[in-house]
Amino acid sequence: MSTIEKVAELLKEGKTPREIIEMGYPKSTVYTAKNRLEKEKQRKSLIEVAQQLLHTRKGSLEIILSDLIMQSIRINDQLLKILKVCEAIELLEDEEKLTVFSEEELEKLHRICVVASALYNCYISKDPDFLDIKEVRITLPIPHSDLEKYLEFLKIDPDALRMISWHTVVLENEDEYLQKIKDKKGFYAFIKERLFLNVTGFSYAALKTYFIKYALPIALRALRRITELVDPSTLGKVLGVFGGAESGSSVDKRK
Repeated sequence: MSTIEKVAELLKEGKTPREIIEMGYPKSTVYTAKNRLEKEKQRKSLIEVAQQLLHTRKGSLEIILSDLIMQSIRINDQLLKILKVCEAIELLEDEEKLTVFSEEELEKLHRICVVASALYNCYISKDPDFLDIKEVRITLPIPHSDLEKYLEFLKIDPDALRMISWHTVVLENEDEYLQKIKDKKGFYAFIKERLFLNVTGFSYAALKTYFIKYALPIALRALRRITELVDPSTLGKVLGVFGGAESGSSVDKRK
C-alpha cells in the first residue's frame, strides 16, 4: 500500500488532516489524499443522481442501454465499438449526461462520434480484379471553423498528415484546385476536401489508426461510466442473451 493510500485509509477512519500530519505524514500527501477522496465522493454522488434519473424510466430504456453497452464490449471492430459507446451516450437525457460527464467531455465525445461516423460510413471502391481497396472518399460534415478541433487526433504524430496524404489524382487540375481551397479556407479545409475527393486504401487505414489511437481510450472511459448507471441485474440478463454466464458461455455452446 502506498503512502497516499495509507493516508486515505486514515481519513476514512475519521482522522483529521492535522492529526495525520502530526503522525509524521507529509502535509502535501495528506491534502492530496483528501482531495482525491472528495472528488471520488462527488463522482459517486453524481452517479447516484444519474442512476435515479434513469431508474425513474426503468424498463425498455435500460434494456436498450444495456444492449448497446454489451455490443460495445463484444464487438472487435474498434471503430464500431466507439460508435456503439456514442450511441449509448446519446440515449441518455441531457440531465443524465451532465451528471456523468462535464460539458467539455460531452463536446469531445460529440466530436469523436462525428469523425467515427464519417470514417465508418465512407465510400469505398475496390479493384474488381484483386478486391483491394482502390479509393476511399470521406465526407466530414464539419464547418471549416471547427475542423481543427475535430481533427486534433492528427497532431499525435508529426508524420500523420504525410501518412494520410498518399493520394489518387481525380481531377485534371487537382493540385491547383486544392491550393485554392488551402489559401481561401485554411489548411484543415484543404485536408477535408482532399479526403472527400479521393484517398488510397493505405491513407484511409492510416487515418483510422490515428483516430482509433486517440478516440478508443476516451470511449472506453466513457463506457465505464455509463455502465455504472445500469442495474447489474438488467445487464446480467442482456449478457445472458449474448451468450454470457446465465445462458452458458460460448465455450460451453461449442461442446
